[in-house]
Amino acid sequence: MKPHSFRKTVGTMVERELGVGAASIQLGHSGTAVTERHYVERAVDAPDTRHILDRLA
Repeated sequence: MKPHSFRKTVGTMVERELGVGAASIQLGHSGTAVTERHYVERAVDAPDTRHILDRLA
């Protein structure tokens, strides 16, 4: 594991629990833009559309 990977993991975990502001502070960034762009994993959860797609069955 590389240090950058660990920082991304920490940034994502803190952001999920406490928000991007807390993640920025933890990582030592002066603002949230760099944190959001480079250190927080984007959520890939799609909305639950099963009730719509079940009509195809």
